[in-house]
Amino acid sequence: MKNRTNSQSGYIALVTVIILMAILFIIGASLGISTYFNRADLVAYELKERSYFLAYSCIDIGHYKAWDNLDYTGNEIINIDSETCVIDPITTIGTNTFIEARASSSKNFSHLKMSLDAELTTNGFSEIK
Repeated sequence: MKNRTNSQSGYIALVTVIILMAILFIIGASLGISTYFNRADLVAYELKERSYFLAYSCIDIGHYKAWDNLDYTGNEIINIDSETCVIDPITTIGTNTFIEARASSSKNFSHLKMSLDAELTTNGFSEIK
């Protein structure tokens, strides 16, 4: 009888170890997957931020050029380091002037719009979705 009890306790210990290992494996796999996806989200955020500030730089350049030359019409491609952005044609409605710029960075796009008054000071600024 004593010999049978020892073999059952060994079997129970073996099954317990297998179950605990499976639980630890599942926990480790889920942590690894969530870390991977968090990292991918961070990269996407950084690329979106990069395209946003590239478009913002284009808006600044367009604002400066419009301030420097009242006949400036926009509609040009600006190179900044190895990146490019586009200043759309400048539109005027009443006394408001609108400058729009677009930029992309690895499939992340930003489209910004700045509103200027008659003295070319900023009235508003927004991202167009």
